[in-house]
Amino acid sequence: MTWRSWDDIEIGQTIRSQEVTVTETHLVNWASLTGDWFELHMSEEYARSTIFNQRVVHGPLTFGLSIGLAYQTGYVNKDWVIAWLGANDMKLPKPVFIGDTVHLDLSVVSKRETSNPDRGIAVLKYDIKNQNDDTVLEFESTFMARRASGGP
Repeated sequence: MTWRSWDDIEIGQTIRSQEVTVTETHLVNWASLTGDWFELHMSEEYARSTIFNQRVVHGPLTFGLSIGLAYQTGYVNKDWVIAWLGANDMKLPKPVFIGDTVHLDLSVVSKRETSNPDRGIAVLKYDIKNQNDDTVLEFESTFMARRASGGP
């Protein structure tokens, strides 16, 4: 079952997304789109002189991939999402490298009613993990959500 309204969401629910392997093409497309050509991401020679010893994927690119992975689960969808209200507590505890395969564990942290009986607020935790199951990005994302019941 996918979420069709705020009412379907239960605190503690967790969904795992499909995986995506980050490629050179991802980096080049991201740099072209954003203008972020920082050497740590784009220069193999420079990156070898850093603590990482190789190029690191842009953090915002990893964030962008997480949004796409959430959508691809079918759970973050037009049926219940009215608006995205923001992201909080973003952390990047480990780097992502070209060739890493990442997936998203998406879980419901909290939900609350609003003064409008047609909508509620839902907070989802995004935990992006690499092929070793190490968290590489985590944050909480808040959504305004449609209610099926129209209120309590």
